[in-house]
Amino acid sequence: MRVQTLLLYRAWALFYAMDFASVRATCDALLPAIDQRTHAPWRRLCLTLSGAAEVGLGNPERALDRALTARGEMDRQPALGDWYWRLLLQRTL
Repeated sequence: MRVQTLLLYRAWALFYAMDFASVRATCDALLPAIDQRTHAPWRRLCLTLSGAAEVGLGNPERALDRALTARGEMDRQPALGDWYWRLLLQRTL
């Protein structure tokens, strides 16, 4: 999980550098490997970043799907760090 964490933080930096295509590619590659139950905070960060990147790429439907999935997971089972990622999530929505 250490490598995935570093890749997520890299995607987060790339988001603020407005490299949305790289953020999407990173998150698309990581999501299948991140288990929802044991790594919920990382999965939610990945979904949130992916949704925000989709907004930047002009794909509102996919952005909304990712953002609502992340929000639903946060609402159903809160995890450490959700409060922080909700800021970006709300901006995305």
